[in-house]
Amino acid sequence: MPSRRWILGAALALAGLVPLAVARWSSPGEVEEGSAPSEELPSPLVGPPRLQTAPAPSPSTARTDSATAPAGPEIPARLLVRVEDPAGAPIALARVRVNMPHAVGAAALLAETDARGEAIFPEAPEGEAWVEAERAGYAGAGATPVLPAQGEARLRLVLRPLVRAAGRVLTPEDTPAAGATVQLLSGGAVDGTTEFHYGAPPLATTRTDAEGRFQLELPPGRRLTLTASLRGCADASVGVRLEESADGVELRLTPAGQLTGIVSGPSGEPEAHARVWVVPDGVAEFLETPESVVAPGRGHMWWEVGADDDPPQMMAHWEGVGAVHVPRRVRTDAGGRYRVQDLALGRYRVLAQGPGGARGASDPIPIHAASSVVDVQLEPRVTLIVRCLAPDGAPAGAASLQLGPARSH
Repeated sequence: MPSRRWILGAALALAGLVPLAVARWSSPGEVEEGSAPSEELPSPLVGPPRLQTAPAPSPSTARTDSATAPAGPEIPARLLVRVEDPAGAPIALARVRVNMPHAVGAAALLAETDARGEAIFPEAPEGEAWVEAERAGYAGAGATPVLPAQGEARLRLVLRPLVRAAGRVLTPEDTPAAGATVQLLSGGAVDGTTEFHYGAPPLATTRTDAEGRFQLELPPGRRLTLTASLRGCADASVGVRLEESADGVELRLTPAGQLTGIVSGPSGEPEAHARVWVVPDGVAEFLETPESVVAPGRGHMWWEVGADDDPPQMMAHWEGVGAVHVPRRVRTDAGGRYRVQDLALGRYRVLAQGPGGARGASDPIPIHAASSVVDVQLEPRVTLIVRCLAPDGAPAGAASLQLGPARSH
């Protein structure tokens, strides 16, 4: 299960077209009365709950990342976390982690639950915390309590068992697709709602056997996407949201084409290491934001950064109504050449951007089963000189100037 990623920006309510999007993973859980519901991970931070407090001492099983915390009945418990399954049975040997996002320099506290499903943290400082629990075979859960200055705080987290998704992948000729790659991705379009993660790695990956069959375990109740890929075919995908194990999931690959070409600079020379996007025709928003588009998009967006990544990985999250469009992306070689294989048949545009920022775009082109060739020439960049004046006509010193596209998202 991925490590917790702290929120970098607040949720935004959006109306109209959204250029970047991501899915929100959360589902109702159970905690002690007076605290917030637990959330299946990953999930953005939510409002701080209030916990029950009692001045009772307890032994310690917590430790930090660098050292073992003192243990003994004389040490009062600051935070007691109980981890259990949906039926209320304790889960032993669950890994519990407590992070304090607002405590500068504070190390994460780690502990494993005992036979009663309890982990005790005597060193948890006062304030807002992110508490998460994980165990093999279960979907992780977490909550964001506010720890009191005195006494004992009690928190209950419920871990739900993973469910199984099994099925097969078929080729365009309706034969078993042996050796196809099947991935489980966060987010998906299920039950009229779209969830989308930008920058999130696959949750799980496997390959089909000689009969094209596969099996993956996934967290229950979340909107997810199963994708299948095989060289020479266009990818197949299906959105799933399972509460219990399911067999018979079918992914059918479709015929694919190939696109090649050369990207040249404004003066005609080959543009090495240029970024190339192959985007669906008819989605004009790609001309402004080629990375990803949700259209029409009505929902919420928020951002987060992976604290455990080096360098930190930025991710964007979106949840609402709309179709997600993610283009194929490649870079040109030293001779300005690019190649996009296994492209689904249809009409596309090719967008390109050189290392210096110059951009170019092709006219709409049809992609057939055979290879198509599309060259793109970058347009020269222009210099814009802006003069800011005060109300009396005098030059306005220290003025702030922002430049963006005519339509802003």
